[in-house]
Order: sequence, then C-alpha cells, then structure tokens
Amino acid sequence: MSVLSNAGVIFWDFDGVIKESLEIKGEAFAEVFAPFGADTAGRVREHHKANGGVSRYEKIPLYLSWAGVQPVGSLVESYCARFSAVAMERVIRSPWVPGVEAWLKNNPFNQHFFLLSATPHTELLEIVRALDLDSSFLEIHGAPMGKADAIRSIIERYGYRPEECLMIGDSKGDQLAAEKNSITFLLRRHSLNEVAFRSYEGCSVADFSEG
Repeated sequence: MSVLSNAGVIFWDFDGVIKESLEIKGEAFAEVFAPFGADTAGRVREHHKANGGVSRYEKIPLYLSWAGVQPVGSLVESYCARFSAVAMERVIRSPWVPGVEAWLKNNPFNQHFFLLSATPHTELLEIVRALDLDSSFLEIHGAPMGKADAIRSIIERYGYRPEECLMIGDSKGDQLAAEKNSITFLLRRHSLNEVAFRSYEGCSVADFSEG
C-alpha cells in the first residue's frame, strides 16, 4: 500500500472508510420513511446505497418528494433530526473497517490526517469523541461544508502541495472532490460500491491491514 504510506497528508471520508456504517444508515433512512410504505422505503434504501457521499440535507428533500410531501425547510429539519436519532448510536457501534483504527490511532508514518464527511458537523464531532479519535485529526469537517471546498481550504492554509496529498473515499463524490483539487484518490472497495466503480482502474484498498 505504498500510495497510502507515502502520502504526507491524508483526507479521510468516514462512512465506508473508517466505519462499516453505510448499510446501517441505509436502514435508518428506510426506517424513517417506512410510514410512507414499503416501496418508498425500499427506493430510499437503494438510493442511499448508490449515493453514500451525499449529505442527508440533499437526500431527505428528495425522499420527501418521493413520499408525496412538500419538502419545506422546517419539515426537512424535522426528518433530519429523526434520522440522526435513529442512526448516530448505530454508527458508533458499527464495525471498524479492518485495520483503520490502528492506522488512525498509531499514525505509523507521522502523516497529517483530516476527516471530511457528509455527516452534519456537530454530529460528526460527537461520533469522533465517542470513538476516541479526537487527537487523530488536525481538522474535522462535516456538512454543510463540501469535501472539495474543505480540501481546497486546507491545502491553501497549510501550504501543502497537491502531490503530497491523498483522499481516501468510497463514493463518486469523494473521487470528484479529489479530482477537483488535483490530488490522488484511493478507493476503499466494498460490496456496496462494486457497481459504481466497476470500470475504476485507479488505486484501491479493501482492508487497511493489507500489505
């Protein structure tokens, strides 16, 4: 895994990269929208699987529209709160991606770690504290800040060179954030992104204990 060990600066996604929490969030979305029927709940679950890196603030208005409900601001906030109540503790308890906990907590190559996620910022901070990862990251950025904007800001403020930076993600959104900033993308492979990355030929990893 030389691409991982050789990077001086690593931008980490969370769901599907640090915790095996993508499917858990899909079930949480389906549970929140279950009152609108099995068809809507199933459609919501499948959309989440295919769009793991997209913020709930984009997903929930879409899901409400599928349910035949006008996605006004107060209602969107209410459904975001319902989703958070269902999902957060499950995310904390979900399994670690193999090898990643030791990599983050031991930082064997003295790399600069930054966490970027579509999870709302305050909720992300709570999850990181619960997992004892506070000291692992120089900065943590959740929604509403986009990943591409966060990477650009960090590179500019710290004076990093793009060639020393690496983005580890599992979605097309993560790949695009890396491309927008001309940095290397490392795909974390798992069963839920096989179709989306069927033709992907770049660097990838399934298990951070590899190599």
